[in-house]
Amino acid sequence: MIMYEIHCAPSRIETHTDVRLAFEPKGWQLEYRPELRQALRALEAVPGEVLVAELITDDDRFFDVENVLLYNVGASSFRHLTTEGIVFRRVTGRSAAATYTATYEVAIAPDWFAGREPVAHWDFEMNRLSSSTKTHEAWWAMRTGRIEVVGDAVGVFGLDLLVTPPAGRVANVAGFAKPLLDGVVCALHKEEGTISPEATAWLANDLRITEREVAKGLAGPAAPLGAVRLVRATSAGVQWNPADHLCHEVRIRVEAPTGDAWSVAGTLVEPPLQ
Repeated sequence: MIMYEIHCAPSRIETHTDVRLAFEPKGWQLEYRPELRQALRALEAVPGEVLVAELITDDDRFFDVENVLLYNVGASSFRHLTTEGIVFRRVTGRSAAATYTATYEVAIAPDWFAGREPVAHWDFEMNRLSSSTKTHEAWWAMRTGRIEVVGDAVGVFGLDLLVTPPAGRVANVAGFAKPLLDGVVCALHKEEGTISPEATAWLANDLRITEREVAKGLAGPAAPLGAVRLVRATSAGVQWNPADHLCHEVRIRVEAPTGDAWSVAGTLVEPPLQ
């Protein structure tokens, strides 16, 4: 029985599956993922083009669309397609072919955010931004930057980010997309209830700041995504629990390199365009 289909064109790939791609694939996904990676490496982007990805499904359960479309596939498969940015979204619907239809295309970035009211704006800087960046590093950088809240998100939302690399650096958007997005979504929340002293101590030690500063960052006040049980201590450090399953739409654009630090500006919008 064929469990998946991959259809390739010169600038577009379309896949059909009845199960979401897992981080640790098993069974037929052990064949599906390498084939998809090979197809993605065959795509070529010219200057001005970015990777545009969509997941179309009527599955309304909680899951992170970035994981399904990008992270679980593997960042190295996309790196050559994302030096100028990446755009992806989760679309509610279902094709006749399968429960999940994923498309990957190299094209000029679509402006899905045009004419939509912002919920929040922010900008911050980081000394480094790469695949080795940690969620808490991006969270803290944003929490100590500028966040302007003009409303509250009450459901699914979209993120529009503009990244400016330092002079002489090339952006590996595929590599840093996950820690950056996770950190940004965490920074748009605040901790609900008692802040874990163990998590606070670990974060303070790793970020080389005081526990008071960590507690202040976790407590808000700017939190357009609301209060959740945001972070807890684990044997390996901390685990974040933001509402990233509600992030259905992302655009990351890259500006020309300038300055000495990585600059990130962004906007939170709601609801996503379908």
